[in-house]
Amino acid sequence: MPPKVLLVQKDTPERQEAQLVLELVGCSVTVTSSAVEATNLAVVTAFDFVVLEMMLDDGNGFRLVDAIRDNESESRRACILATGDLPEAEVALCRECGIDEIVNLSRDPDGISAILHKWMARLVFRMYKHDEFSAPNLGGLSVTT
Repeated sequence: MPPKVLLVQKDTPERQEAQLVLELVGCSVTVTSSAVEATNLAVVTAFDFVVLEMMLDDGNGFRLVDAIRDNESESRRACILATGDLPEAEVALCRECGIDEIVNLSRDPDGISAILHKWMARLVFRMYKHDEFSAPNLGGLSVTT
């Protein structure tokens, strides 16, 4: 089953690029530009990843991440900020609010793929640890939780 990704960005060429990259690495992508809709979707759908931008038309990404974190059960979703360059102070603020990863798609389009692979390895390990599937050999994956 492909990883489920909620992509929350304004309708721009960057969103189309992010969606394409996510689909190329094998993700099933649900797209919205609304923080309110994203919050509602995150409550009812078990997304593996949330890729978002901070400045949305009807809210900001910080509130969205807070709402996602408030509604999580035992498994944490990876929240990935897709953005341009950020000053160190803003990076620290993003980390404090619950952003797990930050990627600049303009400068590093392959960065999202590397991040997804890292988090997918954690997801597979968690599933294996909880016997959700049988995996006698993880193919030498090195996984930390």
